[in-house]
Amino acid sequence: MSVSTYILVGFTSRQRRSNEASMKYFLLGAFSTGIILYGMSLLYGIVGSTNLSEIGEVLGATEIGPLVVLAVMLTIVGLCFKVAAVPFHMWAPDAYEGAPTSVTAFMSVAVKAAGFALFFRICLVVFGDVREVYVGVLAFISMLTMTWGNVAAVTQKNVKRLLAYSSISHAGYVLMGLVAGTAFGVRAAAIYLLIYTVMNLGAWAVIIVLRREDIRGEDMDSFKGLFSQHPAVAISMLFFLLSLAGIPPMGGFIAKYFVFASVMDVGLNSSGGLALLMFSVAIVGALNAVVALYYYLRIVVLM
Repeated sequence: MSVSTYILVGFTSRQRRSNEASMKYFLLGAFSTGIILYGMSLLYGIVGSTNLSEIGEVLGATEIGPLVVLAVMLTIVGLCFKVAAVPFHMWAPDAYEGAPTSVTAFMSVAVKAAGFALFFRICLVVFGDVREVYVGVLAFISMLTMTWGNVAAVTQKNVKRLLAYSSISHAGYVLMGLVAGTAFGVRAAAIYLLIYTVMNLGAWAVIIVLRREDIRGEDMDSFKGLFSQHPAVAISMLFFLLSLAGIPPMGGFIAKYFVFASVMDVGLNSSGGLALLMFSVAIVGALNAVVALYYYLRIVVLM
């Protein structure tokens, strides 16, 4: 899937920024694939099998040593590249900006959803019994992803880059379900992915419509007075942005409610460091929801 996406990003081959984005994405994507493969080779060396269920069973019965920790960490780091989690997100803003808008829309929903499907399968089936090895690191990555994605989005003047950083921050919210690690957490993350996919695709569809109307649609200034020119498009964009921001009663609010509830549920039923970790993730997520509201409303005010 990644190889075909590299080609799609550079599809407008005569545009320099498209070529540059494709090359950056290819180099970092190849690097992340190498990391995943190295982690998987260690897993095969430890277990002697490539069957996911068998690897999970053997790891659960094996004493956690340095080799197991290294295999788990390398695999998770490689997966973080695939879903553009901070600090492994460097490719996303350039790839989103340089790719044709329709390709960017596809990348921000289908590619990200597939990446998370792989992420959850590996963490729950393969690493389910060695959760204590990675849960702290994953919680830190989730908080960092939400924070950096939102803070970086605030300063953007290009809407495609803004939505790219927004997509990064949403990856942090999806990871909250994985941090919870329960059946409820998995359902919450799945609900979040579903609602995010629909709302994000809608926002990108608006940008594509503007391009077809000979409005550039990438710069923030392109949205000035959009309501007076194209009221239906502006109202649609308002709906999608408010949902991405998590304003009730929009779908984004429901999605955030479930991922927050999943980590709070684990926190309330745990003690010590684990409970503190879960509450920290929830607090950071709540603060970031406020930051996200600011940059989404910037576009609404312009419209």
